[in-house]
Amino acid sequence: MKIYGHLVFSLLIIFSAVGCKKDETKALENGQIELTLNNCGTPKNYGNNSSASVTVCFIKLVSESRCPTGAECIWEGYAECEFSINVDGENKSFRLATLKNLLLNTDTTINGSKISLVSVLPYPDITKPSSEPYTAILKIEH
Repeated sequence: MKIYGHLVFSLLIIFSAVGCKKDETKALENGQIELTLNNCGTPKNYGNNSSASVTVCFIKLVSESRCPTGAECIWEGYAECEFSINVDGENKSFRLATLKNLLLNTDTTINGSKISLVSVLPYPDITKPSSEPYTAILKIEH
């Protein structure tokens, strides 16, 4: 009977550990959130409404044309990312870029909150291509 109890307990521990997914999100200070590509996260504070259920997702890297470190370029280029935000069940998609021009935006306003793209990492480097997954840092202000 003791062996059966130990076996059940061991299987319970194994299955609960397998079910856990590593959180690829970091809620930073000053309303910033760091998201790894294809992952979602919850900002520490979402404006004045701390009871709101908020999830922000880094859906995809749309474009990566930034001039790599070590290269000589005629323009700086940009990274463009697609995100989604879900506030209390209402989902909205948006794109932000590291460069603002007539077609690209570095920030947007959704439900009264300003969402800005702070950076996209890793920055391209001509001498050492990165195998790290892309990470976007967003700032959310209400």
